[in-house]
Amino acid sequence: MGRMLIFYSVLEQNLIPFVITKEQKEAYIKALDTHNTESLYQLAKVSQEFELTRIQGQMILNKNKP
Repeated sequence: MGRMLIFYSVLEQNLIPFVITKEQKEAYIKALDTHNTESLYQLAKVSQEFELTRIQGQMILNKNKP
């Protein structure tokens, strides 16, 4: 439920949605447990940059389809 609320909030604020990968999960949980907002921010920022690149790549592929 918590992830759904975060995802909804991200979309509501017109931000890029992000996914916490398996590789990031341990750092994410630790940051949540320790209330480390800077670590959470950095994880979200890196993930958002990755998602933006992925979305832009998909848009280019779709644009070039006949």
